[in-house]
Amino acid sequence: MARLEGVFCPTVTFFDAQGGLDVATFEEHLHHLMDAGLQGVVPLGTMGEFTLLTDAERRTLAEASVHAVGGKGKVIVGTGSPSTDTAVALSLHAQDVGADAVVVVTPFYMKPNRDGLLRHYEALHRAVGIPVLAYNLPSFAGYSLDNEVVVELAREGVLQGLKDTEGNLAKDLALVAELPKDFTLLTGADPIFLGLTLQGGSGGILGTSNFFPATVEEMYRSVREGNVKRAAEIQAGVARLSEAIGTGAFPAATKYIVEKVWGHPAHLRLPVTPLSEAERSRVDAILKEFLGSWK
Repeated sequence: MARLEGVFCPTVTFFDAQGGLDVATFEEHLHHLMDAGLQGVVPLGTMGEFTLLTDAERRTLAEASVHAVGGKGKVIVGTGSPSTDTAVALSLHAQDVGADAVVVVTPFYMKPNRDGLLRHYEALHRAVGIPVLAYNLPSFAGYSLDNEVVVELAREGVLQGLKDTEGNLAKDLALVAELPKDFTLLTGADPIFLGLTLQGGSGGILGTSNFFPATVEEMYRSVREGNVKRAAEIQAGVARLSEAIGTGAFPAATKYIVEKVWGHPAHLRLPVTPLSEAERSRVDAILKEFLGSWK
């Protein structure tokens, strides 16, 4: 597999006022993202509130993603679950409906030992014929995926990529030195995108691309064109925007900004609750600062 490169959006999931899926708005959002020039989308990740969805809803959105993107970019479907059997079933479905790859968060809640972790990804590799990316998210999963495990699975051909949202640039650069050249290494931490991409990383799955996709895509394009100064200017703004994303109950702030930028209703599903007045004021201040300094 040729490694995946560029900026991919970890898309939010849209609900209607009654709490059901709003597939039409979801597809419209994906059209916005592809029109902005992103290299692809990553539905059903943490930003997509996958843990609050039924398996049937996850299948519906996987199908909608492939339909909406329509071959204009890559679709990397989130199929993670604490259950290996469920992760395999969702990955097979993603493959069947035309996804380009799956990204699978390390099993959470039922924390596996090293052997269980290896066997989890080996089961996925045996079951599906599309690339499998692991997803390291210690702040949610409760533990960090060790570099040695990633390297072992990569060299055995079990994993074709990694989304790393730990935000540890030194750890990621150590991986770059040991991984096969065709291995996909995407950061999910907006503030280290530039540092990693300049030093061998593949790009990023960046939450800020939900609301300013063209800006984030310009940052990547500037890197590719050798305009590091411009990329660094954008990176500074993107890093500040990523602070806004962490406000309140995740991903309420992202949905709030998406509503302000695109006009899509920011309905949430419990236990995620809307931003408080103070939290909205903080996000608004960061947005105003970013837009006021944008050149």
